[in-house]
Parts: sequence; structure tokens; C-alpha cells
Amino acid sequence: MIQALWELDCIPTGMEAFVASNESQWEVIRKVIDECDYYVLIIGGRYGSVTDDGVSYTEKEYRYAKKIGLPVLAFVHGNPETIPAGKTEKVEANRLKLEAFRTAVMAEHPIRSWSSASELGGLVSRSLVREIKVNPRPGWIRNDGSSPISVSDPKLR
Repeated sequence: MIQALWELDCIPTGMEAFVASNESQWEVIRKVIDECDYYVLIIGGRYGSVTDDGVSYTEKEYRYAKKIGLPVLAFVHGNPETIPAGKTEKVEANRLKLEAFRTAVMAEHPIRSWSSASELGGLVSRSLVREIKVNPRPGWIRNDGSSPISVSDPKLR
């Protein structure tokens, strides 16, 4: 899926791209989301790492993206019972949280369901192309030198 986004000239980010930092994990995540134009949510078979307040980072990210008004594109595994056991939630409490999260997302957004990684890439790229067309966002703008850059710009701090 990352490759599909790169081919659309998008700059995807995720936890695997974060560097070591003195800031809390949530502060790093929040700052990254603040700079995003769209939030792509993918729900598979795991609830994910849980924050101190008992909510997965994924769910917390999703809630934050909604709170700040980012367009959310949601993709939910269509047949979670077919996900191999090694890629599913093993802790019962987290399985229940995953199901509740999944149900809430499906009630709040038109979702696209997927059943394989190869299918997911195509669904995400087609959905993002449409979203960019109907709901354009600023994106990254190259500075070709014709405009001065202000160090008072909070994005440059």
C-alpha cells in the first residue's frame, strides 16, 4: 500500500517512519497528524499497542484526526474470521475493543472492505484519488526560491 501512495506522489507516514525522540510517543504522533492532509485508517485483525488510558494508538490517532477535521478514509477487513491466527488479537479484552472500534468506524464512515494486502493497495489509491479530487487539501508545496520563507512559520520550527 505504501508503494501505491508513493506512485500517487503522496508522502505516507506511519509509526515505522518515526525517529527516536525525547518527546512522548503520543506527542510525536500528534505532530505528524497535524501536518497531514488525509487520515487513512486500516483495521485488520489486531487492536494494536495500547496507550496508558487503555485505548490503542490507532484508535487514539483516529479520534484525534476526526477532532481536528481531517478527512478520514476507512478500510476494514471484510472477513476478519479468515485472518491467520498469528495476525489476530490474542487478548480477549483487546479483541472486544477491536470489535467495538470496528463497529463504531463502520457506523460513522462509508468504509471500503478488503481481504488481501494486494486488494488494499488498489482500494486505498482509488479512494484517495477520488478524495483529493472532491476534497482538495494544501499538500506539500515546493519552495522554488521565488517566495521568501518566514522563520515565524510554525511549520518551520
